[in-house]
Amino acid sequence: MTTSPAGKKPKRSVSEAIGRLYALWVISSCGLLLLIVIVSVLANNQTRSILAELSRRQDAIARLQGDLRKTEKRVEALEAALRKQSRIVPRKTPVAGSAARPATGAPRPADPVATAAGILDNIEQRLARGDRRGAARQLDTLGDGATLPLALRLRIGRALVMLDRWDELDRLLEQVSTAPAPTLESLNFLRAAADVHAGRLAEAVGILDHLLVKHPDDYELLLWRGIALLQADRPQLARATLDRATKHVRRPEAWYWRGVVELRADNAVGAAVFFHKALAAAPGYAPALEGLAIASLEQGDPAAAARNLQRVLKSEPDRAEAHFLLARTLATQHQRDAAARELRRALQLDPEFISRARQAPELTAMFSESQLQAMASPRTPAVPATAGERP
Repeated sequence: MTTSPAGKKPKRSVSEAIGRLYALWVISSCGLLLLIVIVSVLANNQTRSILAELSRRQDAIARLQGDLRKTEKRVEALEAALRKQSRIVPRKTPVAGSAARPATGAPRPADPVATAAGILDNIEQRLARGDRRGAARQLDTLGDGATLPLALRLRIGRALVMLDRWDELDRLLEQVSTAPAPTLESLNFLRAAADVHAGRLAEAVGILDHLLVKHPDDYELLLWRGIALLQADRPQLARATLDRATKHVRRPEAWYWRGVVELRADNAVGAAVFFHKALAAAPGYAPALEGLAIASLEQGDPAAAARNLQRVLKSEPDRAEAHFLLARTLATQHQRDAAARELRRALQLDPEFISRARQAPELTAMFSESQLQAMASPRTPAVPATAGERP
């Protein structure tokens, strides 16, 4: 065996160095594996604790939901018991200045004023959406309203205006000659609307202008001022006033009358645009459908006119205007018997349509004066069928 010189360390072989490196690698690998195992164990423990916490919370939620369902069932049972009790035992109504008296078993009579106010609320809602027939039926349940407070009677008057029931409005105005300050403006509005219908246009415009000073953006004041100006043959002023009123896009009346302005200016196409806007505000609004029928007649489309008028009569079978326009439409289609039937119905509903029939060329070309008179007579069962007779 060879030894190194004295004072020097012996040289290590390559294989020994490799062996040492391998040992270090093994130790490092084992340490790393041990570290991974420790981390995995800790992670699993944390995951299990998180899952356990989630499970506990879900159980708590389930218990709360169960308690909530039980509570809801108890509430429903209590409500059912209360409803049953309210049907059996009338409520006790305290009397002013005294203690509450026990129920006697007889139902408390309805308050007629509160009932009428509720009916008027319903009428106004129906009118706002164009349901004239439903509003008229509701209004009929109120009778003349003579026993109601003045404020409610004036609301009835506004409904009569919107429904074109002018005779009833005139009777109401005869009974109400004056009103206290809080309701005087409503009374003056009704007078103005009645003046427009009666042709007293200057008086109507004067009243409406006075009211508009205080209420410059009031829809109904602007609407009726526009109508009055149109009837007074002042279309430019009527157009400007109605344009202000049409800012109330949810109401159909101003859009309808704006279309009438265009019809009188021989602008059937422009009129139809406004009638459609009225129908967008209140689908089924009868005057707008009738306006479209007139526009269709002027454009030579009687079939479209008939369709719109049939829509009106489906919802308002007793509307004289629609029957009259349908008679004109059928006359343009040379349907004599059908035209006579519709014209007779219009005259039965409103005898004043005889003057309009005399001014309608489609009708005067088909019926003589004697035939028109016969249709207007309530005692005549049928129209004289002299097809060859000339007017």
